[in-house]
Amino acid sequence: MIRIEPATPASLPAILAMLPHTADHHAMHFAAMANDEIVGAAALQWQGLHSPPGFGFTLFVRPAWRCWGIGRAIIAAMATAASGETAGLWSAARHVDGSPAAAFLTRLGFAPAQRDLHFRMDGQRFLDHVDDIIARLRRLGRVPAAAATLRLRDAPFDQLAMLLANNFRQQPATIAARLALALHDPLAAGLDPDVSTVTLEAGTVVGALLVRMADDVGQIDCNVVAAHRRRSWVNALQLAETTRRGLAVASRIGFHSDSRMHDSINLATRSGGTLLFSEARYWRAMDDQAAVAA
Repeated sequence: MIRIEPATPASLPAILAMLPHTADHHAMHFAAMANDEIVGAAALQWQGLHSPPGFGFTLFVRPAWRCWGIGRAIIAAMATAASGETAGLWSAARHVDGSPAAAFLTRLGFAPAQRDLHFRMDGQRFLDHVDDIIARLRRLGRVPAAAATLRLRDAPFDQLAMLLANNFRQQPATIAARLALALHDPLAAGLDPDVSTVTLEAGTVVGALLVRMADDVGQIDCNVVAAHRRRSWVNALQLAETTRRGLAVASRIGFHSDSRMHDSINLATRSGGTLLFSEARYWRAMDDQAAVAA
């Protein structure tokens, strides 16, 4: 007999061992119990995410216990717990199109509502294309004389942490700690401090492009531009400078983009980028119980 229970002080350590990345979240945790054994776990983030609104969740079932309806039961328990508090549920993780996780959520009435496309490009070809864009912007007088770029290593972390925090709803201190870690242990931080680029205008941070290097690929993990400078010279300038630095250690560049960001997708395709795969976060309205009960 499987039963779904909210976490207790006794069960929480085992739940967090299954879902370690949820330990610092404002989350309600659940355990799926088979007799006295924890065979699955979930975390429901008790805060609104994305649009349409909803609470994010993370779910794990031990491989030997899959296909027994445990995931379905956990999601039903989370929906009951959050009933009346939010409009829907979001998968906190993105799932690759066609994957077992994507198929599972689809069967329960979830639909992809935030899709990311992953591209890979030849670094030099990409740089040539972006340099042409910057040259055109300069001819039109759209790149201010006060524009400058710095390596992440040399950037003002206080300003940068605030910009990132405002975009990703995280605490500035948490972000600043990761930036500082990148100076001493880039692998642990997942950021290269000498390739990643920060853009300034008259001494104020207006953008950042953060990169990690792996297997001859400079992977863009974060590209942020201040709200008042979006769709301007900032994005092109930091793309060019990051790629230029990255070519010293890698010949290819990779990045992912929200499928609604048509400018980024056009940039990838026009510079010869290859679409590797797409993945999505999945959403379901709170009142859609039919698929869960089926």
